[in-house]
Amino acid sequence: MLDTQDIIQKIKDDLYLTGKQVIMDNLPENQNALFIGKFRIPTKAHIGIIEDALKKFNHVVVCIVKAKKETKKALPLDTQAEILESIFGRRISVITHSTGNMTSIINKSPKRVRYVLAGTDRVDSYESQLSRHPSLSVVETKRDESSKENVSATKAIEALEDGDEKEFKKMMHRKTWNMFNKIKGELKWD
Repeated sequence: MLDTQDIIQKIKDDLYLTGKQVIMDNLPENQNALFIGKFRIPTKAHIGIIEDALKKFNHVVVCIVKAKKETKKALPLDTQAEILESIFGRRISVITHSTGNMTSIINKSPKRVRYVLAGTDRVDSYESQLSRHPSLSVVETKRDESSKENVSATKAIEALEDGDEKEFKKMMHRKTWNMFNKIKGELKWD
């Protein structure tokens, strides 16, 4: 049975740990974001989201979700990571996970994450999953509907399959244009 002194000490310990957590979360170097997706092929839309996030946050952790059974064509994981790292270098970290479980992804992150980037269609789901993590915030990334380009991974993959380098370049970041033949040879069913 706990006596009064033990209870007081437990309260002090809890307050200390809570205060320490608040201080750690608010340090400038801990203002990092998490971006989760399948990235079957990282398009310029994905790249744009990461570029925008790097203007607001110190670092972006990109989590590539690779389910055990995929029904669509995708690039191998190491090629996906290579594309992202060739564009952003050390300004991002690339991790992988087999599910979209936010808690396990956050625990796997090499950086302390404070913000989770979410498309409009994912905001509610992410906020629901993060309800136990009050120090994390969901940041909505709105799709630019005014863009006439209609960028999609499916279109980029179709362009690769058709050998249509011009269409590929419409979907992809300029730093990947020279990878057309390499990427084309690596497409596979997961």
